[in-house]
Amino acid sequence: MVVGGVLCRLIALTSLAASTFNTITVEVSTPSFVEPEGLLFCLATPGASLSDATASLVSLAQGGGQFDQTGAQTVFDFGSSGGSLEDVSFFQTKATFWEQNALEHGTVYDVLGTDEYFSESYARRRYDDLQFAHGDALVPSTPTGEGDSANCVLLTGTWKAGTRYALELNVSNPDGVSSPLVVWHAPISYAKIDEGHTRYAVRGSKEGQTCEPRQALRDWGGAELETYDACEVLRSVVGGASETEPESCLADLRTKYLADPLPGVDQHSAKVNVFRSAGGLLESGVDVSTLTNSTCGFNEAFSANFGGECVDCGEGSVEYDLATGKPLSCSCASTRERRAIGGPFCGRFRFPLCGGQATPFCGVSNSTATSARDVAASVCSFYAEKYGDLLERRASALSVAHAYLEDFLELAHSFLDRDDLYAANETFASSFAFDERHGDSPTRRLGVKPNCYHCNGGEFEDFETGQRSKVRDDFFDAVQVFRLIGFVLHTKGYPCDALFSASDPFRKAYGSFTEEVCQAL
Repeated sequence: MVVGGVLCRLIALTSLAASTFNTITVEVSTPSFVEPEGLLFCLATPGASLSDATASLVSLAQGGGQFDQTGAQTVFDFGSSGGSLEDVSFFQTKATFWEQNALEHGTVYDVLGTDEYFSESYARRRYDDLQFAHGDALVPSTPTGEGDSANCVLLTGTWKAGTRYALELNVSNPDGVSSPLVVWHAPISYAKIDEGHTRYAVRGSKEGQTCEPRQALRDWGGAELETYDACEVLRSVVGGASETEPESCLADLRTKYLADPLPGVDQHSAKVNVFRSAGGLLESGVDVSTLTNSTCGFNEAFSANFGGECVDCGEGSVEYDLATGKPLSCSCASTRERRAIGGPFCGRFRFPLCGGQATPFCGVSNSTATSARDVAASVCSFYAEKYGDLLERRASALSVAHAYLEDFLELAHSFLDRDDLYAANETFASSFAFDERHGDSPTRRLGVKPNCYHCNGGEFEDFETGQRSKVRDDFFDAVQVFRLIGFVLHTKGYPCDALFSASDPFRKAYGSFTEEVCQAL
């Protein structure tokens, strides 16, 4: 699931040869609901090793859209600045505060190890899920990451929310051959715990994003973008070659294949003349004139970005130039999500339908939401109805307590993520979690949960009968889930009085009183 519009695309490469320098162009969109303090990029390829000597930022552009680049601005350019990030205010405003360089190197553990979502996971389960989803080389082999080579770079800066960025990163390709070159990305928020210690959090989806190679890159560089041994290829096509340095072998191969138009006369040409960019234009054997409006397929529109590409309009339709009849952009219904980068440009309804999935919100047919505020209103209305079902005992308290928060994150993905929920829950649990039923009871005065007054060894003692039972109050938990959802909406600026009233946060929330306040496990 795309959370808050967080996306990443791999646009261009300058080399697929192992152990050679490679300028990678990536395009990302930041979360729509938060300004991240950093952007994390990792090479999820075996043997990747990044350091001050093998990884640097070449350029950074901010702004613009899929079909209009007039708003794009150059933030950093190695040629004009001399390569010093310290001289660019964009990278210094927050880097100094976090007591780190604008560009830091490390493993994915260095960031995810302090993320609440990953650090609370037992036996590496969530790390293993991440590794399974994004490649074995993303997560280091040791539990702490110690002894593993740095495979990530973290860029700290004044990143904006809901904004498109294009970055060129100069990195050293891994030593191994025949391994797909995979780039993984995640926007990061920071929190200073104490002097010298920082806590990081992945924003949007906790799985991050594998940067999807653009179609033109797959067409010219191969579907898997596998690294190769340049010296071995040189020996096979020239014979008797004595070079042993990968950079020298690659230079000789480029000389040989310089005039060979892609995809080339043999299997090596496409590897050597890999699709790349310079100043946003295609070069190295790629005929830019072949990428025009006329080449776009059904329901695709032409974008001039990166030399030209066709963008799938998805659930939208093509907008044509009235004078030329050429497809210039995509048109989306206001109720549809729009992608800042890549395709399909027009996505699902802002307030998602069931989509055939077995979730508690199947059957919801509100497709009129045109903004985050509309989505929040729909979410509020939906859970207010479910709250009523709970109070009337038409809904299972156990299912509400165990499943509804995950479903809430799914429905509200356009304006919040798991860390918004964590932060709100911390305040809610300390200030607003209460149980007003039978207020005169000394064992209920502070609530069975979360404070469990007059409990002994995790058991509840009935003050009238003296009987003891394990504490399990599903109904209490279910009510708190609905109140928490209302509180989260309130903290995001979308009040939902049906679930949580800021003017009366301690109003009665349980409906009719029931004597059965504890359940045996």
